[in-house]
Amino acid sequence: MSQITGTKIDIAETRDATFNDYAFTDTWPLAANGQRKAVYLKSPGKAGGAIVTAFYTKPAKITVAISQTGGKSWKVKHDIFGSGADPGMTNQLNPALALSSSGRVHLAFRAFGPATAPYGSLWHAHSPDGRAWSAAVQLPPVGSSYHGCPAIAAGPKKTLFIAFDYAGGLYLLRSTDDGETWAPPLPLSQPGGGNTRPSITVDAAGTVYIAFTQAYHLYCAKGEAYGTVWESRKVLGSARLGANYASIALDTADKPVIACYAAADQQGPEPYQGIHVMRQAGLWSETWSEQIIDSTYMPEEEIHTPSLAVSKDGVFQVAYIRSQAVAGLPWPKWPRDIWFRQAQTWNDWAPPQRITQAVDRAKNPQVWPNLYWQSQQPAKDGCLVLWDGKNETTPQGALPWFARSFVSDTFLI
Repeated sequence: MSQITGTKIDIAETRDATFNDYAFTDTWPLAANGQRKAVYLKSPGKAGGAIVTAFYTKPAKITVAISQTGGKSWKVKHDIFGSGADPGMTNQLNPALALSSSGRVHLAFRAFGPATAPYGSLWHAHSPDGRAWSAAVQLPPVGSSYHGCPAIAAGPKKTLFIAFDYAGGLYLLRSTDDGETWAPPLPLSQPGGGNTRPSITVDAAGTVYIAFTQAYHLYCAKGEAYGTVWESRKVLGSARLGANYASIALDTADKPVIACYAAADQQGPEPYQGIHVMRQAGLWSETWSEQIIDSTYMPEEEIHTPSLAVSKDGVFQVAYIRSQAVAGLPWPKWPRDIWFRQAQTWNDWAPPQRITQAVDRAKNPQVWPNLYWQSQQPAKDGCLVLWDGKNETTPQGALPWFARSFVSDTFLI
C-alpha cells in the first residue's frame, strides 16, 4: 500500500467570518469506543460535500472541525457552546455525532460542572450544517450517578437514539421529533455489570441495534418498532474469553455486524488478545459467524479498540490499535499505531495495513506519540479514519489527525 503520514487538523489558514479561528491548546485522549465521530454532508445540487467532526479540547470544551476538501484543509471552531455556558456543563467531554433523516447534524456529549458535579449528565445540540448550533439542552437523567459516554444514531422518520451506560447498566434515550424532545431513559440491561461501552446503529425499518459488553461478555440488543420492543442476546464471551470495546454496523442486508476486542484470561496456556468480528448471518436466534482478523500471543504487544464500518457496496472495514513494548518506556507510553483491515466478502479479508507509522512520529521526534483511533465512516467516495495523536512533551499536547482512503489499497491525505 502507499505510505501515508496523515493530516493534522490545522487551522492556520482558516479564515471564515462565521466560523472563527481558534488555536488548539491541548486535547484529551478521545473516547475510542467505536462511536461515529464524523458525518458526511452532501452539498445540495453540487458534487462533493463536507466532513464534520467533533472532539474536545482542554479546558474541556467541544470543538467542531469541517472540511470541504476531503480532509486536506479544515475550518475549526473551539468552544462552540461558550465559556459562560450553563454551570451544569462547564466541562464538556466525549462528543458523538449523527446525521438525521431531516439533514440535521446532532451532537450528544457528556458534561459536568458545579450544578452536576461530580458525575455530570448528558447533553444534546443540533445544527443544519455543523457551523451554527442550537443551545445545548440537558437530556433526561437516570439519577445522580455517573452517566457514561453517549453513542448516538439516527433512524427514519426523524427518530434519534442515544445509548449510554449508567451504574454499569445500559440505557436508551429516544426522540421521535428530530431531537426536539426526549423520552425518559429506558433501561435495557441490569445495572452493575461493568464496562458497558455501547455502540449503536439503526436500520432502514427503524430497528435499533446496540452492541455492548457486560462482565466482559459481548451482547447485542435489538429494539424493533423504532426502539420500543427490545430483546438481547450474548454474542461472545466465556470463562476463558472476555470481550470489550464493541463497535456495530449493518451489512447490505441490514444485518448487524460487530467488531470487538477479546482477550483470554490467565487460565489458558498463553495470554491472548485479538480483534473478533461477529456477524448475524442467519436468524437472530442462531449462532453468529465469527472472524478473528488479527491477534497476538506476545505479552509485549497489545491489540485493541476496534471500530467497524460497512461500505454501501458491502465491504467490511475495521480500524484498530496495535502497540508494542519499547525498551526503557513504561506500558502507558508504548507506541500505538493505527491498523486497518477490510474484506470484499466475509471470508476474504485483505492483509492488515498499518496506516500510521514512523513518518507520523517523525513530526514529533522527541517522543513516541500515543495514537487513539477516533472514528471511521464510509463516505460516498471512500473511507475516512480520524484519530488522536497524543504527545505529552509538546506544548500542543494531543492533536487530531485525519486520513482517508478513496480506493481499497491506498490512503490519501
